[in-house]
Amino acid sequence: MQESGPARGGRFARETTGMERGQSELIGFVLLFGLVIAGTAAVVALGGAAIEDTQGQSEFNRAEQVMTLFDSRVATVALGDSDVKTVSLGRSKGRYTVDESSGYLRIVHENHTGPETSEDQELYNESLGAVVYHTDGGTVAYQGGGVWSKHSNGEATMVSPPEFHYRDGTLTLPVIRTTGSSASAGSSRMRVSAKSRGIPVYPNPSTEYDEGETQYLNPVENGRVVVEVKSDYYRAWAAFFRSRTEGTVTEDHEREVATVTLVTLGTNGNFRMPAERGSINIRGMAEHELDDFSIRLRPDDSDSANFNNLQWSIAVEERRQQFEVHLRKGDGNKCETDVSVSVYYSDDGGNTYHGWYDEDAFTTHCKDLDGDDENEVLLDADFLASDSSLEYGKLEKSQVMHFDPGTLQESVTFDEHDEDSGKTYSDNDDDVDTLPLSTLITHYFSLLSPSFELTVYDKNSNTISESASNGRIVYEGDENYVTYLQVSESKITVELD
Repeated sequence: MQESGPARGGRFARETTGMERGQSELIGFVLLFGLVIAGTAAVVALGGAAIEDTQGQSEFNRAEQVMTLFDSRVATVALGDSDVKTVSLGRSKGRYTVDESSGYLRIVHENHTGPETSEDQELYNESLGAVVYHTDGGTVAYQGGGVWSKHSNGEATMVSPPEFHYRDGTLTLPVIRTTGSSASAGSSRMRVSAKSRGIPVYPNPSTEYDEGETQYLNPVENGRVVVEVKSDYYRAWAAFFRSRTEGTVTEDHEREVATVTLVTLGTNGNFRMPAERGSINIRGMAEHELDDFSIRLRPDDSDSANFNNLQWSIAVEERRQQFEVHLRKGDGNKCETDVSVSVYYSDDGGNTYHGWYDEDAFTTHCKDLDGDDENEVLLDADFLASDSSLEYGKLEKSQVMHFDPGTLQESVTFDEHDEDSGKTYSDNDDDVDTLPLSTLITHYFSLLSPSFELTVYDKNSNTISESASNGRIVYEGDENYVTYLQVSESKITVELD
């Protein structure tokens, strides 16, 4: 009896402990099961979201590919020889729309009449239109010959570049306008057809600037050419302009406009001679790319003066550079008077200078210009075609007009010309002390380039009739300046079905 108590107590304790252990295991199993269920739910939820994001991105990327294919089809229609092209869109969750009023492209020639004016000419201003794919993740659009995308966070990128090319001073811009008004969701096709092709905008001889004196012709002179694009994707347009041009690019976030400003050349081609102290504006000249420079001068009074008092110069003063070409009457009769030429150049503000001179570089001649059976005297000076050679040496005060010759440099070395590289010229060397006028003009213009102003100086303002005189200058521009515009317009019609 005494042994039975302890035995029963031990057995009870063991049973109680077993029950507690069983309960703990059950609770642990329930907790573990709950964690597994919760984890599985989280994985399913996150995985589902990730799958949706992946599917959405895949859908977006596919839309970009479709638009890029559409872009290539449009090019063959708008710029090629195909009349109609069709692109299958496949199945998609997004929606396609055609909006012919979306965005615009505007081209303005600012200050086209010269640096002292503020005359602006609008060369072009039309809507671009767009074909747009809409989805929750953003939009993809064909616009202006390029493909653009804009994500829901507002970031805009270029998928395929537009038809905008700038190289060697030439802006080629075949504007492609999209017309039509339709929408489609799910599976459909885009049909694109040509409405018009290659309508000239610039150059266009049949169109004139507002003052009615200048046609839309190349090379483009004076001022700036501004290309302005309004678009939902204006930031991507701006990035594209920065990557393809040397122009100044700005963004107007309020108006959603991207602008690129290209500086044009100065006077290039035929020009009317400026009056006393007026200037011929040279801008954007590439080094050693002067192709033509010639002038025709008429006397102030063709019946009496006949160049008897001819003293006429064109000169440049830019920073410490000084340059002058001086023409002065020499010996001879009315229709055969020798005209001397002096060329002066200084690169240190006139402390020292280069001097060149030929006493009979040109000769006047006579011609009946007004049909009155009487000859008028003329001076035709072609600075690049002349066979004149000028001698290096000291210039007298009478051989220049605007500048006062100081100390002649003992010698000068031309290193910029292949045929004369390393040659030294001085007034003490009879073998190599002359150079053709054409070489001198081209050389010093290159030292003055890319931009300078040739100012007219007429002794006592009465030896030349500038209003009856004219000239011609032709030069190539460097890559930082726009020289030629090639702008045309093509229209396409897009239908969704």
